Amino acid sequence: MMFGFLDLEFSGLNINKHEIIEIACVVTDTGFSQKDIFSSCIYYPELTFDEQAYSMHEKNGLLSDISEAPEFDQVYDEFDKFLSKYPDLILAGNSVGIDHKWIEAKMPKLLRHLNHRVVDLSSVKIIFDCAVGIKNFPSVSSQHRAVEDVRHSIALAKNMTGMIGTMVAAKSM
Repeated sequence: MMFGFLDLEFSGLNINKHEIIEIACVVTDTGFSQKDIFSSCIYYPELTFDEQAYSMHEKNGLLSDISEAPEFDQVYDEFDKFLSKYPDLILAGNSVGIDHKWIEAKMPKLLRHLNHRVVDLSSVKIIFDCAVGIKNFPSVSSQHRAVEDVRHSIALAKNMTGMIGTMVAAKSM
């Protein structure tokens, strides 16, 4: 079993009007050790931004990075080749359900590489809160750059599984 920690950055949140402008996927084993990485910005000759996304990506440097990036079709093909090395990959990440929707809408041929299961760490946080009252996980302020956000998700997954291990060990004593 392998996980594909995924993060996408968008030109806005309207899936019918905006585009994926950055993608990162870190493939890990079940211990969350990195095995491979794919990362790319995506250039579009014409691109619609919402005001908030434009401002955020101007500040974090993504706007300047996409101006020199490969176009969508090239990135789509490269990411498809990357994912083909990992059949039945389980997507994971913070709010990765949203990213999965965008993949389904904008890059549907990638779905053939993905497992039907998705590990959304935002949802797992809710379970931790409801089950054991843990609300405060170490947080990192996001600059909304895909690789940075993926690395944060992997650290969170490691933290959560460590907590589960500690709880199980304490219960068996």
